[in-house]
Amino acid sequence: MQWRSGTDDEEFKNPVDLMFEALEKKKPGCFAGRQYRLFKLAAGKTMKSILISCGARLAPFDI
Repeated sequence: MQWRSGTDDEEFKNPVDLMFEALEKKKPGCFAGRQYRLFKLAAGKTMKSILISCGARLAPFDI
């Protein structure tokens, strides 16, 4: 499976997008789905910044 980052193709759906689409079909309006939709509204650089911040905050739990 290939992961495309930094793409300008707004129609492209990565595996995480597909996973959240399936979740939304199974549980419409769930908290995780709503948060992911908000995350996807961010611009590319903002998304990368969010992911870096999350990674740094969650690093102590990496076991």
